[in-house]
Amino acid sequence: PFPEPAPKACFSTSGILAHVMVVPYGVLGVQLTRDRRELQQASEPDAMTAFVDPAGLNFIQSSPGGAGGESGGIYSWLGIRNLPSFPDPVRRAINEPLQAKFHRYDDKVCIHVVGPNFSGRSRMTWQAALDELAQAYHSMLEEFVASGAPNLRMLPISSGIFAGQFAKDMPEMTVQAL
Repeated sequence: PFPEPAPKACFSTSGILAHVMVVPYGVLGVQLTRDRRELQQASEPDAMTAFVDPAGLNFIQSSPGGAGGESGGIYSWLGIRNLPSFPDPVRRAINEPLQAKFHRYDDKVCIHVVGPNFSGRSRMTWQAALDELAQAYHSMLEEFVASGAPNLRMLPISSGIFAGQFAKDMPEMTVQAL
């Protein structure tokens, strides 16, 4: 029932993995229990902590209002859920999947990233999917550096409804992409 561990080479070739800590809650510190209750397990991100929004391109190019899941919760917390559009710098920077842009909402540092959508792409190879995922993480990490924040809370990109045929592979793909 558990994914096979990634090859050892994956861990030894990347310095970033030594700094990753896996936790049982989302970027806002909330854990969803099996009975669908939300429990605050950690503090919300502070001004020194950037956090990742797994954005949908259609929302970035229109408005945050209809987003659900983790993004919907993030937009409510940021106070932008009812805005007619995202800030211009975000909309200008993200025009297609695999792109990211950080934006400061008062003292909150959000990195919006649009990951690949693997749903309906049954002919895509594992390596091609990994390459796209790696590009999305690269874009997100570049924006983290640009943000100047010393801490980052991130979640797996494209691991939910966008995982498609790679849903079972996402843990290993995430490690390798990073």
